[in-house]
Amino acid sequence: MGTNDFLQNYYVEPTRCAQYTVEQYGDYLISNFHDYAKKMHALGARRLVVVGVVPFGCMPLVKTLKGTTKCDDEYNHVALSFNNKIKNELVALKTSLGMKTGYIDAYNLILSATQNPTKYGFLETSKGCCGTGTFEYGVTCRGLGACADRERYLFWDAVHPTDRMYKIIADEALNSIVTKLFN
Repeated sequence: MGTNDFLQNYYVEPTRCAQYTVEQYGDYLISNFHDYAKKMHALGARRLVVVGVVPFGCMPLVKTLKGTTKCDDEYNHVALSFNNKIKNELVALKTSLGMKTGYIDAYNLILSATQNPTKYGFLETSKGCCGTGTFEYGVTCRGLGACADRERYLFWDAVHPTDRMYKIIADEALNSIVTKLFN
């Protein structure tokens, strides 16, 4: 549940956007999340950590498709709204099922790195490292050239962060997990 659900399943595929407003679609995803969390609890899960949706309006692919060099505020608002729904659902699960829950704020980490790249050691935040960095992602990067120093790029391809950005998120996740789940 998250970025792919919105970008691919809502904005690209015509079915979901014909059925739901974007807010309703977020509620639909949260409802499914709630059901799966209850099933996990029934199987013995007592701790649950969720990584929030990234600011997908800042992805190079979205900027390319929208014809802009700036982050798309509408898409980022959708991501932020959905993250608030996730956090509210985690509180509800804690209350109703007694689960210990944690939330990893990937949204603000990536947004901060986009807005203040040198703070994180990045030089390039507007395009990915593989190919042109503007629309290739996943398997479409196969056989294409890559940048000389991927450590300086926030994005590996037009959608996915680099290993370095994932490490920043992972470090934050570990700190959050220790604080919220094991204290």
